[in-house]
Amino acid sequence: MRDGAILAIVLVTDELDCSYDKAWSDIFSPSGNHVFWSDPNASFPSSALCWNAGVECFGDPSQYDTCEPIDRNIEGQPSGPDEAVLHPISRYRDRLQAILDAKLELNPDMDLQLALIGGVRPDGTIFYADVDQSDPEFQLEFGIGPGCTGPLGEAALPPVRIRALVDEFTPGNLHSICATDYTGALQGIADAIGDQILPACYSKCAADHDPDTTILEPNCRVDLTVPGKASFEVPECLRAAQGAYASDPTTSRPVMPNDAVDACFATRVDAGMLSADPLDDLSAYCVESGFNLEFDLVFRPGVLPPAGHSVTATCDLADEPSLDCPALG
Repeated sequence: MRDGAILAIVLVTDELDCSYDKAWSDIFSPSGNHVFWSDPNASFPSSALCWNAGVECFGDPSQYDTCEPIDRNIEGQPSGPDEAVLHPISRYRDRLQAILDAKLELNPDMDLQLALIGGVRPDGTIFYADVDQSDPEFQLEFGIGPGCTGPLGEAALPPVRIRALVDEFTPGNLHSICATDYTGALQGIADAIGDQILPACYSKCAADHDPDTTILEPNCRVDLTVPGKASFEVPECLRAAQGAYASDPTTSRPVMPNDAVDACFATRVDAGMLSADPLDDLSAYCVESGFNLEFDLVFRPGVLPPAGHSVTATCDLADEPSLDCPALG
């Protein structure tokens, strides 16, 4: 994981979290105490062990009010996290929080996206109920009834422990694995990731090389670096009539200056819709932050950006930034 990259984690499962502490692996052993087994006389445990070892429910068993994670020791009693047979939720929360804290030191606007596609209903709510009367075999196998059921009868279990972890970082980011189509879930996750991708504002006050025009005319060099390979200069995208960027009619994006390159950059400098070219408009984020220049890196259609690449821009700077970029700080 790159330090400055957005971290998005999507958990996809139709069962329960059963991340057990190996120090207490006897909970699965036929020679153990069977305290979490749904059938103590069975030859091996069922998945119900995972429910019984880490979940506590409240209310009427035919439809519990809520079910919550709980730490239990090898004897089945509530305990502190150090004696818990399943790793406590705090183990994963603290690890993820440490990763996020390191990212926040580089970018205070950074966030961590955590999502679940699991045994929740289509609206993201979770249903908890015992089914020992209606489906005793299911109850014996899993310790709880389905959290949702798919169109072919496939059942997924209510994700109590995973839900608690998701809610630590992205509350309510729960999607149903019982859905026939995951487009909505994945679109919502993608939108949340997209909200974290900030425009490429130039962090200093760029000089204007033609003060007689209504918008900034910067002089910049852009370099792209791929790990383990040499850096190379990225050319500016093709300009057409009156200096406006030529655009691809299919993508409405700037186009390459020639057939020999697969990437180019465009400068966004128009903070007030002063030009007719929509491709040079500064984003609202850059304007509000006081920047006078933003970059748009474009790859030729069909060309994937190199893995782990970084981009550096070097521009001539304004002699009097307090006048030219008064809101930059």
